[in-house]
Amino acid sequence: MPKSYLSPMSPLILSALSTVALLAPCGDALAQAASNGWSFETKMGLRGQGEADIDGGGSVESSAGVLQFGARYGISPRSSVGVSVELGQGRYDFTDTARFGKDMEFRSDVLSLSYGFGVGDRGFGFVAPSVRWDGETGADADDAMTYGLSLGVAWRVSPSLTIGPALGLQTTLEDGTEAFPFLLVNWDITPRLNLSTGEGLGATQGPGLALRYAATDTVSIGIAARVEDVEFRLHDNRSGAAAGGTARDRSFPVVATLGWSPSDWFDLTAFAGVETNADFTLRDSGGSRIAQRDYDNAPIVGLVVAASF
Repeated sequence: MPKSYLSPMSPLILSALSTVALLAPCGDALAQAASNGWSFETKMGLRGQGEADIDGGGSVESSAGVLQFGARYGISPRSSVGVSVELGQGRYDFTDTARFGKDMEFRSDVLSLSYGFGVGDRGFGFVAPSVRWDGETGADADDAMTYGLSLGVAWRVSPSLTIGPALGLQTTLEDGTEAFPFLLVNWDITPRLNLSTGEGLGATQGPGLALRYAATDTVSIGIAARVEDVEFRLHDNRSGAAAGGTARDRSFPVVATLGWSPSDWFDLTAFAGVETNADFTLRDSGGSRIAQRDYDNAPIVGLVVAASF
């Protein structure tokens, strides 16, 4: 499966798709059986967004980093259980924006479990609950906590295509629940060209797709796009009406990727592209909207390193 890219913000999470790719027998794993015994993976990612003008005046730029650890135990050739921990940190820097302040530093930590199982002769199902903490530095951990559940099933309908429906459920910091259906796909269009459901390393919920071409046995190029939807709790002591409220960043990044896989256990992926259709929203502690502003398309670059053993 094509490598993941980082979302625009700093609480960096495990999306439903990265949970599946890391902990259950899917991804390349969508088309393969789980191995018995333990397997492990770690990922580190860095990402930067260039300065973008905000509607009504001012500008914003952001940076983020994430470290992820995962372990999976193969109960049998067609079933497995797993656990993943993700630690993320980053910041937004605002210029000349009275509503948003000067900067926001925040964290996102995620604990996720997973159970994958066989369905019939060619099918695979998974269930993956998670708990996450998305908050500005110093925000109360209880107020920054939300819960998620991802589940789905996919079938290998041909030697080159595995496909099926999936659903992500996520509580919000405003005491709501959001659902995002998506499609699990792993399609070898040709021996070197693959289309698959894109992973996400970031505090996001939303579907994505990635197209990858294996230029050589170790180098690949591609393009990836996904919906990004980020929400985090603000500190009670923040100045202004948003104290104790929430911030939300929504966008649609499109990136070109360059991957290097010199061995079965190591992958390095660089990406660069543009973040489009972005808007940033502040709400007070009661959930009332204080400000919502679109911001211009902005360049994004990043790097993801992954190792498995």
